[in-house]
Amino acid sequence: MRIRLWLPGTYAGPRVEPSHAKAASKDRNEHRNEHGLSLVEILVATTLLAIGIVGASSLLAASSRTIATADHRAQATRLAVSEMEAIRAYPYSRIIVDGGQPVTAQADATSPLIPKEALTIDGTEYVVVREIAWGSIGSGPTANEQAYKVLTVSIYWKDASGNHEIRHESGLYPSASLTQAGGR
Repeated sequence: MRIRLWLPGTYAGPRVEPSHAKAASKDRNEHRNEHGLSLVEILVATTLLAIGIVGASSLLAASSRTIATADHRAQATRLAVSEMEAIRAYPYSRIIVDGGQPVTAQADATSPLIPKEALTIDGTEYVVVREIAWGSIGSGPTANEQAYKVLTVSIYWKDASGNHEIRHESGLYPSASLTQAGGR
């Protein structure tokens, strides 16, 4: 292949470049077409990547706390339901209301139900509070102030996202009054 060299102000006719000139020219052209990254571009890209990683890690930490709180809430709910079922298993006459104080239900005279206790489940401490109060029906002179018993089970716990509480309430009715009222 023949290449013509044009120099300003002179024309010597067609010329062929020496082979070492072709190689040098080819290297210069390759460097002109080569696109690299400057130090500033690398610093900007690294900074953006670092910001993205920090944002993703904080999002991951927040979602981890949310999942842990949801797990603790589910555990507390299971615990409350279990406690309610255990108390409802007692005969109505054995569930004692003592001036609205915490529950003093007992299956027999030797095994009272503890009104407040702390349980540790999977490294989280849950405080269980059981309360029984009288529920009333009606108002005025015809009110029945001791128509049924109201069972409240509260569960308290603390985790990375703060203090939490769930509360379950249920009415306990004597089976005789339900049967007399037409219930089964």
